[in-house]
Amino acid sequence: RTGIAACCTRLWSLVFVGCKSAGPLGEIGYDWDQSYDLNAYTSFSIEPINTSSVISPILLKRVGQEVTQQLTEKGLTFVEDDSGDLWVVIHATSEIKVDSYNYGSFSYGASYTHRRMGMYGGYGYPIGGTQARSYEEGTLMLDLVDSKAKELVWRGYGSAQMRGKDISDEEITAAVTQLMQNFPPPVESVK
Repeated sequence: RTGIAACCTRLWSLVFVGCKSAGPLGEIGYDWDQSYDLNAYTSFSIEPINTSSVISPILLKRVGQEVTQQLTEKGLTFVEDDSGDLWVVIHATSEIKVDSYNYGSFSYGASYTHRRMGMYGGYGYPIGGTQARSYEEGTLMLDLVDSKAKELVWRGYGSAQMRGKDISDEEITAAVTQLMQNFPPPVESVK
């Protein structure tokens, strides 16, 4: 690439370093502030769950327990009060989405001819149309905030189609594992 497009692409990659991948949550992404050394943090606290969320506070508590497990496995120490180096803030939402599919239109049928009489004719049936379906999509976002600077230093997010209100512990573990796989970001991602 040359010219303005190359310059904009390079500038964008320096300003916003984020990555996306696919997994149990569908497409996920993460982003972090490169001015912070995310390997320097040693402790964390889970911020109080937002009980006004449309997502069940019990479900959010289970997500918080899994985040605690994942960060502890990464070597960070959980502290009960808000004195951790990092504050973990859990956001969850759901919304109804609508997909529509257009099958185009075409027809099928047969034609007939009678050469001697000069008769020509046929019949056909049009086929096609649009189909719509609605579904509920849930989004999970984990924010890690530097407690001293009160600055967001890392964010992981992902969305998936929800198949009912009951979400198993295995699904929560898979979703949080997928989000937390890039915390701290891989060394080759840090420039």
